[in-house]
Amino acid sequence: MVPDVPIDDGVEPTPDEPVPLDPESFESFLQSHDLVLIDVWAEWCGPCKAMDPAVEDLAAEIPALAVGKVDHEQNPDLLSDYRSLIGRVVSSLPAFFVFVEGECVEQTTGRQSKADLEALISEYR
Repeated sequence: MVPDVPIDDGVEPTPDEPVPLDPESFESFLQSHDLVLIDVWAEWCGPCKAMDPAVEDLAAEIPALAVGKVDHEQNPDLLSDYRSLIGRVVSSLPAFFVFVEGECVEQTTGRQSKADLEALISEYR
């Protein structure tokens, strides 16, 4: 009997909880996962905090989805540096971006239900 040995295919396992991102980790996170939801938030943002349980649930419940969180206050230039990638400046929080193979394919802002976020990513799963 051959023991189960994980195969190292160079792809990072998909985390089952949101991962804090900063300028040093943002691009590699996008490139390391096929399906990514980025949650842009701020500590002072009530709707952002209200979204945390839904975002955490999605990370835990959807095996193919990697969820990254960007603190807009701590990383104000990060998303402006990636403006060409996301197609706009983030002017409202929370903001959510869906990436497939490193390309931004969906985005929305404001408080969303868990079902709204699931619908946003459903066609890419």
